Amino acid sequence: DTTKDNIGLFGYTSGARIQNLGISNISIKARNNVGGLVAITNNTTIDSCFVYGFISGVRNVGGLVGFDTVASTINRSFTNTTIDAQTNVGGLVGNHNGGTINNSYSNSEIYSSTTPNSYVGGIIGRAASSNLTNVYSACKIIRNGTTNTNFGKIKGNSSGTNTNCYSRDSVFVNYTNSNTTGYNGTQKTNAQLRSSGFVTLLNNAIWQLDYNDSIN
Repeated sequence: DTTKDNIGLFGYTSGARIQNLGISNISIKARNNVGGLVAITNNTTIDSCFVYGFISGVRNVGGLVGFDTVASTINRSFTNTTIDAQTNVGGLVGNHNGGTINNSYSNSEIYSSTTPNSYVGGIIGRAASSNLTNVYSACKIIRNGTTNTNFGKIKGNSSGTNTNCYSRDSVFVNYTNSNTTGYNGTQKTNAQLRSSGFVTLLNNAIWQLDYNDSIN
């Protein structure tokens, strides 16, 4: 229902821990605060979770979480989604405030079918003191029109710390806007993203090489 807000498998979590949970073939059409796993998080830990599927919304839309209000943590999680949304849109989190994301990635397609979009990133759309470590984005980000603002391959803006963050080198489509306020991380080719050397860069105590081209 495109008139509904706060839509996800979980609508709202506070002080919660979600672990070892995967969702396949999800299909969500809503409005604001829309996440494949959680619509709104508050001081929540998400560990070893994934989402595959389609998500549509307007504002604060993410593959895992739509709107993280306070200092949540995401570990060892990923998304492979198609996201159609306008503002604060991320492969993992749409709007992320003061939390951390570690050892996670997104291989999603993000676009807006209706209007120009803003604050769009492969990992986080809009960041506020968001701290990333050992993450990468292989997302395709498709711009609508020429008035888009705040785009990044990792974050739509640059707030927070970034350690070992990587992105695919050719990720934007319709790249006509000169606004470069987003954060792109270190750019890698597809071949480099699939290499054993890249696994070592991320932390081979946690990451492993995957030879299945359909995964990343």
